[in-house]
Amino acid sequence: MLLAIVLPACLGFAIAAPHIANVILGPEFRSLAIEVMPIVSVAVIFQILSYQYLHVSFLLSGRNAFYLLNTGSVLAFNAVVSYVLIARFGAVGAAWGRLAAELFGFFSALVLVRWAFPLPLSCRRLARVLIAAAAMAVVVRGVDLALAVPDQNALAVLMPAGIASYLMMCWLLDVADSREHASRALLLVRNILARRDKRKAL
Repeated sequence: MLLAIVLPACLGFAIAAPHIANVILGPEFRSLAIEVMPIVSVAVIFQILSYQYLHVSFLLSGRNAFYLLNTGSVLAFNAVVSYVLIARFGAVGAAWGRLAAELFGFFSALVLVRWAFPLPLSCRRLARVLIAAAAMAVVVRGVDLALAVPDQNALAVLMPAGIASYLMMCWLLDVADSREHASRALLLVRNILARRDKRKAL
């Protein structure tokens, strides 16, 4: 469920980064933001998975030392890699350093989880999320290439297109049991409407 929410949001943000930068930033920052924003968006995916999912294993097992070990090693790795990349590539190097550090933190946390509290990791469910997000990214990118409108109008088209395509793929692939949740929500709405109609009849 966490990946199903984070992945499409970050991918959509990365694809729409040029339009977002042109809308919210001044001319002197746009070119840099267009390069940096997609990289940071991908880094956020691994950061959230590490801190909001894998680190739960350390808390459940009572091994807080693993949390400190993982976080401290990420900070040290980020400092070294960012120093090297910033010296060579400037601000863009800082973004790549952030991505490298989050990847390092994710995979090192994944290793530490083996000695802490085992967390479920269903490859089949993860594959469904990846396929749905990839399909959404293809749709959004295709629509983006076909558009020839101002950035604000482009965002007004790309966002609904991304949401609609991703929701459709989630339904087709039953990502995170979306069909069951949708059926429950529909049943709840029907019950509420039925009660309201019954009260009106009385």
